[in-house]
Amino acid sequence: MVLLSIIKSLYKGFWACPDPVNLVSGRCLSRDRRGTTLLEFAIIGPVFLLLVLTMMDAMWLLAVEMALMDGGQEAARLGSLGTLPVTGTREASIQSFVITREAGMLDATKLTITMQTYGGGRAADYAHRLSNTTKTAGAGSGRQLVEYQLSYVQPLLTPFAMAAMGGQTSFTHSTTIVVQNEPF
Repeated sequence: MVLLSIIKSLYKGFWACPDPVNLVSGRCLSRDRRGTTLLEFAIIGPVFLLLVLTMMDAMWLLAVEMALMDGGQEAARLGSLGTLPVTGTREASIQSFVITREAGMLDATKLTITMQTYGGGRAADYAHRLSNTTKTAGAGSGRQLVEYQLSYVQPLLTPFAMAAMGGQTSFTHSTTIVVQNEPF
C-alpha cells in the first residue's frame, strides 16, 4: 500500500483518480479526456495528408494535360501558317514553340512531337491514313493536311496515385491535332 501511495503522489498530475481500484479497472481513465486531440490527429492526419497530396497530383495531371493540348493547338496553328523561322527548320521551331509557350509546365526531355503530312488537301486523305496513303514526316507545304501528335511522360508524385494507376510510376499524356496548311 505504501508503494502505491508513493506512485500515486509522483503521478498526481497525471492521475486524477483518487481510488486505486478504479484506476486499475480503467474507470477513471475512461473519463480522462486529455490527449484525445493528439490521438485523433495521429489517426486522421496521415490519411488527410495523403488525400490532399493525391488531389494535388490529380490537379497537376489535369494542368499538364491542358498545357499539352493548348501548346499543341497553338503549335499546329503556327505550323499551318507556313511562316519560316529565322534559323532552323519549321519542325524545330514548332517544337521549341510548345516548350516556350508552356514554360514551367512541360519538360523538353519528356515531350515528343511527331508531324505527318498527308498528300493533297482533301479530308479523304486523312480518313484513309490507316491504309498508308501518301504520308511523309514533317510539317508539309501549302494546302496539305498535317497531323501533329504530342506525347508527354509525367511522373506521379504520391504512392496513392501510383496505386490508383495500377502501380505505374508515370502517366503518358497524348494528343493529336490535324490541320490543313494555309496556301503558302
